[in-house]
Formats: sequence, C-alpha cells, structure tokens
Amino acid sequence: MCKKIYGAASSFLLRIPTWPIDKFGYFLSDHPMKSPLEIYFRNEQLREAIAIASPSLHNSLKKKDPKNLNQVAKSLSHYISRMKIRPTPFGLFSSVSSANWEGSTSIFFDERFLRKRTRLDMEWVYLLIQKLYQNENSFFTLPVRTNPLLQLSGERYQLDYIRYANNDDKGAPYPSLTKSIRASPLIKLILEYAKEGISVDHIWLKLQMSVPILDQNKTFSVIRQLFSQQFLIPKLLPSLLSSTPFDILHANLPLFPGLKEIFEEIKHYNELPFGKGEVALEKLQENMAALVPNKNYLQVDTALEGKKFGLSKNILAELEKTLHLLWKIFCVRNNSSTLAAYHSKFIEKYGEHRTVPLLELLDEEKGLGPLYENSIASSPDLEWEKWLSQRWQDCLFHKKKEWVLTEENIDNFLLSQKKRIDPVNAPLSLDILCKVFADSNQNIDLGEFLLVISEITNEGGSLCGRFLDLLGNDAQAEIAHFFKLEEQLETQSLFVELSCLPEAVRSGNVTIHPCLRSHRLDIEGETGQEGGLSLEDIYVGATLSKFYLTDKESQINIITRANHVLNISLESLPIRFMRYITRSQYPSIPLFSWGSLQETAIFLPRVSFGKTILSLAKWNIDPKPYLKESSEKNISSFNAWAEQWDLPQSFFMAHGDQHLLLDRSYPHHVDEIISKLKKGETLKFIEKIEGAWIKGNEGNHICEISVPFVKNAKYARKESPIKASPYSPNINEERCKFPGSNWLYLKIYIRLKKIDEFLTGHLYNFIEGFRQTGKLNEWFIVRYLEPDSHLRLRIHSESFEMISQILFAFDEQFKLWTHLGWIKDVSIAKYERETERYGGSSLIEAAETMFHRDTLATLLTIHAFITKQIQCEEIVLQALSIINFLHNYGLKVDEAVYILNKSIISEVELKGFRQYKIALIKLIKELRDSHSIIPEIQVMNAASQIRMEGIHHFCKLAGPLERDRWNSIIESLLHMHCNRLGCLGQGEIRAKLYARQALLSIVNNESDNLHFSINQVVRK
Repeated sequence: MCKKIYGAASSFLLRIPTWPIDKFGYFLSDHPMKSPLEIYFRNEQLREAIAIASPSLHNSLKKKDPKNLNQVAKSLSHYISRMKIRPTPFGLFSSVSSANWEGSTSIFFDERFLRKRTRLDMEWVYLLIQKLYQNENSFFTLPVRTNPLLQLSGERYQLDYIRYANNDDKGAPYPSLTKSIRASPLIKLILEYAKEGISVDHIWLKLQMSVPILDQNKTFSVIRQLFSQQFLIPKLLPSLLSSTPFDILHANLPLFPGLKEIFEEIKHYNELPFGKGEVALEKLQENMAALVPNKNYLQVDTALEGKKFGLSKNILAELEKTLHLLWKIFCVRNNSSTLAAYHSKFIEKYGEHRTVPLLELLDEEKGLGPLYENSIASSPDLEWEKWLSQRWQDCLFHKKKEWVLTEENIDNFLLSQKKRIDPVNAPLSLDILCKVFADSNQNIDLGEFLLVISEITNEGGSLCGRFLDLLGNDAQAEIAHFFKLEEQLETQSLFVELSCLPEAVRSGNVTIHPCLRSHRLDIEGETGQEGGLSLEDIYVGATLSKFYLTDKESQINIITRANHVLNISLESLPIRFMRYITRSQYPSIPLFSWGSLQETAIFLPRVSFGKTILSLAKWNIDPKPYLKESSEKNISSFNAWAEQWDLPQSFFMAHGDQHLLLDRSYPHHVDEIISKLKKGETLKFIEKIEGAWIKGNEGNHICEISVPFVKNAKYARKESPIKASPYSPNINEERCKFPGSNWLYLKIYIRLKKIDEFLTGHLYNFIEGFRQTGKLNEWFIVRYLEPDSHLRLRIHSESFEMISQILFAFDEQFKLWTHLGWIKDVSIAKYERETERYGGSSLIEAAETMFHRDTLATLLTIHAFITKQIQCEEIVLQALSIINFLHNYGLKVDEAVYILNKSIISEVELKGFRQYKIALIKLIKELRDSHSIIPEIQVMNAASQIRMEGIHHFCKLAGPLERDRWNSIIESLLHMHCNRLGCLGQGEIRAKLYARQALLSIVNNESDNLHFSINQVVRK
C-alpha cells in the first residue's frame, strides 16, 4: 500500500448544538401548537436565539397572540429541533471550538463558557452606506472609486455583477442584470480619475483642468448616474478580508450619527451571558432600525471556550483510511470538469502557447465571453453506475439494510477498468466534515464509535475561515502553518486569496475572514497593498488538458483560494472563473453517491466502510398517489408504505442541507409529511444514528468535526503547467489575418463521410491549379466536427489581388459542388494564427509552410488508400503514418514513445491492437528500406519527401530550442497531422496507442533499439 496521501492538521474545528439532544425530550408533546409556544415564553435562551435568527418571528411572538398560530408554532418547533440536532453554526443555535488530536478524548460542554461575537449585518451596512451617499449635501465630499468589475467592451462600459440588498422574495437572488453605458470621453475621464478612490468634488477639479468648458451641474448629474448604476461604488465599502471588517466605519464615525452608540451596545451585548441578552438585543435592533430599517441587523456567531479539548487519534486513523478510499472511488469514476467545453473553445481559438488577459477572455466582443454553468452537462460514468446498480440489486434481493464496502471491492473495479491511481492529481488540501457518534468519551478511546461523512471541501481550512477570530491566536497560527505546508507543495506557484462582496450582499456575512496568505486579490480592498493583485494582473493559459492562471510574463502559476464556503456560483464572474480553473487543476474528491439511483430508488441501503458511514440509508417517496386522496386514506397509505419499506420510527426528512427530525408515532409529524405530499413534493427520508456523547450541564450533545488535510509532499507536482510565452500585444497585432489581406480563410461544410473523397478528388486538383500558376503560395486544411462537420481551408498568396482572383474562381466551383451534393455551406472568416504554439512570431511562417507540405503529403496518403493502391487496414495506415511523421523530424524510438504518451490519457482504445499487431510491426520494420517495393512503404517514402524541405527550413530557423519546447512543438504538429489524416477525438488516441504499442513491441524484441535512418533530420 502506498504512503498516506494526506496528513491532518494538528487541530480542527468542533461544532456542537447549544442544547443537548434530549432537552424537552427528543420530541415535543402531542400538542404541537401549545408546547413550542410554552417553551418559547418560558425559556430566555430560545427567545434570545430567535431574536437574532428571525427578528420578524420574535416581534410577532411579542404580541402573545400572533396571527397564523399554527405556522408560528411549527416554525418554533423547527428552531427548537435545530438547537438540539444540527451542529451547523447559526447564531446562538450552535457553537464552535478548536480541538486537538490526543491520546484520549476530553470534551465537555459547559454553557457558562459560551462567548458571542456580534457583527453588523453586511446587508444593513450596505444600506447604511447607500443612505449616506444618497444625501445630496454630502455626496460630493464622499470618496468613490471605479468598480473593479467594470469592463470596457467596444465603445461601451459593461457591468455584469449588480449588488442588491433588501430583496423581498424570501432571500432569493434577483435575476442577473447587466448594465452598460456608452464610453464617452467624459465618462472615460471620470472612471480613470476614480480608479484609486477620490471624492466627487476632487473629480470635478481634475475635470476642470482637462476640460474647462464642462458644466458643473451636468457633470455632477453624470457622476450621480454612474454611482446609481454601480459603475462608481462607495470607497467606504468594507473589505471582507479582515477579522475586523468595519474598521473603515470606525474611522469615519462622524459621517454616521448614532453608529458609535451602536458599536458600544454591541460590545455590551457580547459581554452578557447566553440567555440574558434579549432586552439589550431588542434595544440594539431598535436603534439600528432608526438608522436604516431592514429585516436583519446583526450577524452572531458563538464560541465554546474554556479548557483545551482533545479527541482520540482513533478518529483520525479512521478518517485517513476513509479519505484514501474516497480518493480511489474518485479515480474509478469519469469526472467531468465544469470548464470542459469552455476549455475546448479556448484551445481551438488560442492554442496552448498563448495567454489571454482574464478580463479580455471573459468579454464577448474580444474573447470567448462568460462561462455559463447552466449549459454544463456532466456525463454519467456508465460502468461505475452499472457496478453500483448491481450492488444495490443484490442488497434488495437479500433484504440487506447495509452494504459494507471494502478497499478490495474498489481495487478490483480499478483493475477491471484498467484505471490508474496517481496521487499527484489529488487536491492539495481539503476539509472533511463529519459527525461523530458514540456513547461516551471512553467509548471513543476504545474505538467504539461511528463516523458519518457530511461534506468534503477542496480547500483545507475553509470551513473554519469565518471563525478564526473566535477560535483564538493559537488556532490562527495553526491554520497559517497549515497554509505554509500547502504552499510548499507547489513552490513554483503563487497562492492568492480572493475576496469580493457577493451580489446578495447579506451573503458577505459568511465570507468575512482574515487573510493569512502573502498575496491577495481583494475587490473591495485598498489598492497598492503589499502582495495585492488586481484583475488586470491575471492572465489565462491552457495545456491540452487544463486551464491555468498566470501573470503577464508567464512566470508563475497562480492558485486561488477563498477560505470560505459560500457557493462558488454566487461569486462574481472573474472570481468564479478563477476558482473554477484552480478546481480543474485539482478536482474535488466527492462524497459517495449512488448516482442516478440517488433520486429514483425507493430505498437505498446504508454504505459503510470500517467505522465510517459513507452514505446513510435513504428512502424516496413519490407524491403522485397522494395528490387527490383524502387525508385519512393518505395517512393509511403512508403508514403501509413505511411498513413495506421498513422506514424507522424516527428519521430525518431532508430538504437540501436541512434535516427535520420526525417520528411516525406522532400524528402531527405524519400530518406534516402528508401535507407536503399533497403539494406534490417528492420527499427524502434519511436514517437517524444514535450517539450523543459530549456531556454537558443538562445532558448529552451531538457533535460534528471539520478536519483540514494537506497532501503528502511525496505526491507534490514537480512541474509547472505553464507552456505559454510571455504575453505580447505586438504578437497580437500580427496574429489575425482578416478578409481583405493576402490570406483567405474558408469554412466548407460537408458531410463527414464525404470529406476524404472531396479532398483528394475535387479540392486538391482545384487548389493546386492555382499554386502551379503562381497565384497562391501555400494552402492547408484542418478538419472540424463541431458545430457541424466542416473543413477549414487557409490560402496564402502574394497579394489581395491574387486572393480576389482565387475567390472569384471559387464562386463557380462552389455552385457546382453544391449542385453535385458535395458541400452544404461555405463561409469566410478571419485567420487567427497560433503563433506561440509553434515557436513564436519568428517561426510561424515556417510552421505554415510545414502545414502546407503536410497537407500535400497526407492527401497523397489518403488518395492511395481510397484508390486501393495499398491493402492494409485504415488503422494500420494511420499508425504507420504517425510513426513515419515522427521520424521525419529526427526522433528516435524512445523520443517518439515519449511524445505519443503525452497525449494518451486512457488505454481503453488499445482494444483490438492484437488483431493488427503483426501487420503493423512488419511495415514499421520496412521503413528502414528506402528502396522497398511494398506499396505502403513507397507511399510513406513519397510523403516524407514532400515534407522534408519544409522540415529542414523550420529546423534551421528554430535553432537550439529547449528540449521541452521542441517536444511541445512536435506534439502540436503531430496533432495536426492526425487531424489531416482524419484521426479525430478518440480516433487520434487509438492511432497513437497502436503506434506506441507497436514501437514498444519492436524495442522489446530487438537489441539494437531500432535506430531508424530513413528520412531523419538531426537537429544541431
């Protein structure tokens, strides 16, 4: 067994509900309306917690006889349940603490050591600042800055990220809005002057110096409009990369009358014991409402302090084994990337040796435009799902409630699918969130416990980011050390902390945290900070498999980090795209999933591994039978269904990440289920695990732990992914050849099956006629399958006049080819050279000459095959042509194998090789004979002769290139050769696999290592 892939941080986050699991009994009494209300009015802790979580509910209950009594009681019941069974941090309902791995377990919950940390709600702060800037008397003296997310697209400024507050639709985000404004000279000046932050009146003074004839009132009106549309934003917006984000408000208290008193009241409230703060809280919220009314005013988190807590290393050992298994499961599945389609478009347009400024790439006019996640479709792994389905059916047949998964099960599946595990590709770090179930501290020490994995996040330490100030200096130091270990895994990379106030500004509450890294990209932060980057500093490049982020000089690989767990889809487009790129380099390890069965199966058994539950038992119930029946019949039907599928008496009803504990013996619980089924809701039930083991003042508490893991340095990636040259605007000017230049670029749409015959029997003769008469210098083709099958034809001539004559001649020819059914459509486009991919601006013309000669050589090969001049199978000819092509460039066998291996991800396409092995090896050996009479070898020799002059010329110009750079160019040239041969997609992989395997077979059987001499070019 390989060494451990991951090592855990020495400390971790402990999350505990505030109330013990059995406070007021597991369930409330059979009087659903009376009991929650009684508890509320008698329990000051619950009242304080509700006042923070839902001020509107708290105000309603102050009336003693609220409207919608049934709904109020139900809401209260859910809140009470949450305070006992859900460890997720939420106001006063649960607490966080730091714990260490020890030889024995020592954790005790003492509510006397609960400490509150209260902050202003980000939405309230946003509205307060907006109110200040809306004051006509003060607006002109207040600092503003140009929105860093603003993009200049053509002649308009465009903003795709509009922040909002006080949404009345139950917190649902507004539809994405886009605003734009014409980039007039005046607006350009205003936005330029405001880049660093400046008061409105100072903008006016600068404008007067530049354009003295401006009208002050009209200019102020334009500035006000820019502000109202968020092209200009308040300089007073707080940065979220801080433990004390509202320092900027403290520094400007004279601007906010009454705010100083609010800060003092918050300090007083924090000092009050849990349950004694309701009155102070009411007063505080009233004072805040007097300044700016809102639904929410405060963000409260709770820490459990006291002595240091310790948890047995038995838990850690179990987690390490489980993580290793989950990594293996990740490897057996086909995991699609969010960026797959976007990456293909990037490679098609830019290639792998060019970088593009981030903002330019995301611009629809200049680049590829935004990434639309809703268009991303992940394809299921059919073999994995088939295997899971078989295990599921076996459990149903034998009436098993649990499937015990073993490492041997996964290893056997890996072996059957011929899949390799490479820990180098594992995430650099991650957090595992899991619930721990046991009977006591002592039982944990004895190894008598169960773990339930709840979540795995890609960035280690992110689950505790927002609580670092609560956890204390030691915890911050530990996380900072953890980040250093992570950064040492990629010394060639720069780790950058990202921060941006979300569109729904209230979501910013959960993204506030201190920056513990040396570099940051903070949209709201001060410009010019040490280690600070801006969006303009970020460039995007790609290898054939993945994106990467870099700087203008292509010197460093940038890895992004957020250190919070806000859903990535809620981030601004540039931030979201950067985070997706980092995730594509190191994909996340997912939780165990039953795949399509997750939503369709009525029952899914528990899945366990050792002492870890990877997936709790689940039940799905279809609402259709319950839509039109009476309540009595529905209750009877549900009870019968529950007995049939062995639903436990108590269980959780799940909706998203929220779990409501129910019991079938309580009529009002069944009523709640039936009411949802009557509304057509598909319900999911999840088994409940017993084991609240943390002793407290009033009973036992359940708990959840969040453990950061960092990858073993043994499996660190040694090479930087960057292949691109430094960004050069000058190269960009020479890159594009538009219609009207001495290049003609045509897209000829044609059925896939007709392409070879059309190329060799029609297009070749027509185009070559122009070359023979001197009207064109060179031409070459590229095949494409999407959006429809077509050829891309590029023609180079001495002048546009010659191109015009060629285009005129094409008119009649296209009419004829269309009439005969050869082509479907034709279009003219600009030709965008892949300059960097083929060695830079000094080599691109020589590379185009090679494209031309390879086109002629390849069409000669295809013509010989179509006309039956050669008798071998097509796959044999393709593999032979690949080997011949590589040796034309002077590659020895080991070098050729290295090049072929670089683009081979899977061995699946090797299937069938044995059938053609002997014939292919025989032909490869014959390549030694330049006078061979074998038709296939004669064709290969003729193709080589066509290429050689172009290869000699390119090699002479290239001079001494670094080996990696030269190999990369050869790899790209080979890819285009395969394209011209007709080997696309999996066909290319198959032909390369056959070529590689044949070479390896020869090497293994011949002592001279098969040193080719024919047609080799030795580069000096």
